[in-house]
Amino acid sequence: MLLKKAYGLADYEWKTPNIIDAKFSIASVTKQFTAVAILQLAEKGKISLDDKLTKYYPNFPKGDSITIKMMLTHNAGFQMDYDELYRAKTSLDKDSVVSYIMKKPLLFKPGSKTSYSNIGYYFMARIIEKVTNQSYSVYLKTNLFDKSNMHNTGICNNDSIVPKMTKTYYHKDNVLIKNPYINWDFNIGNDGIYSTVEDLYLWNKALFDSTALLSSASKKMMFTSYNDENFGYGVVINPFYNHNHPLIAHDGGFYGTMSSFNKFTDDNVFITVLSNNQSPSHIIAYGLSAIVFDMHVELPYKHIQVKIDPKLYANYIGQYET
Repeated sequence: MLLKKAYGLADYEWKTPNIIDAKFSIASVTKQFTAVAILQLAEKGKISLDDKLTKYYPNFPKGDSITIKMMLTHNAGFQMDYDELYRAKTSLDKDSVVSYIMKKPLLFKPGSKTSYSNIGYYFMARIIEKVTNQSYSVYLKTNLFDKSNMHNTGICNNDSIVPKMTKTYYHKDNVLIKNPYINWDFNIGNDGIYSTVEDLYLWNKALFDSTALLSSASKKMMFTSYNDENFGYGVVINPFYNHNHPLIAHDGGFYGTMSSFNKFTDDNVFITVLSNNQSPSHIIAYGLSAIVFDMHVELPYKHIQVKIDPKLYANYIGQYET
């Protein structure tokens, strides 16, 4: 272990400092957990990656041309999100959410292009529930978290008191404010997991260094790039910030939550950064990985305003083009 450290505040109102085992929402880093659950069910023969969406939602428009694999790789044509629904409403049910999403037109013919989307991962969480007759939360705890010894990881909800859970804040007009209400019952699959840096390290070990969660064949499928956006199943394969070292990664961000998960597979280097105040975890992880690989790292520029003689402004008067 080269570095494990906590910075800043878990609660700005009480000035409570962050600690190593503080729990953070991990936003879209959740997607790889959903992908592993889907692949587990495929290994057991309970689903097929070629299953059509209409098998589980018979009335979904053009659902007979959307497969689970397309949803895993962001090739289904779904719009980016449906967050205008679960950010605004406390009273929702599964049927009303599906009906709402059905009305959002597809961006393109399924399978013809690529566009990152939370909607497909939400549906895969619901498919997990339909196939297993368990909640998404219970399935992941039993089959992923417990098997990886991740005892400080779970699914966000609006009711439970979670020990050492950080509060989340985002910037508005250069001031930190509290997050808006999020209905966590309907922000799952694509988001919704909370965890710690130590638990994510354990997840990295279980996922990459063993077959406790998935067979070697399933992991090979998960860690293959399927389109020009380099999407595998719930992860990005060799993104542009890889420093020329093989990298499997995914970032997350949603209203103050910023998370970054990076496994440099050939180097056996794992870096994760979690934030509850919109700090750019992905940039911090990029810099940390550069340090590991003995590359030059330029510290972030911070502009400091200084007073000058206003008469100097006249030197810059003129007509300018683009």
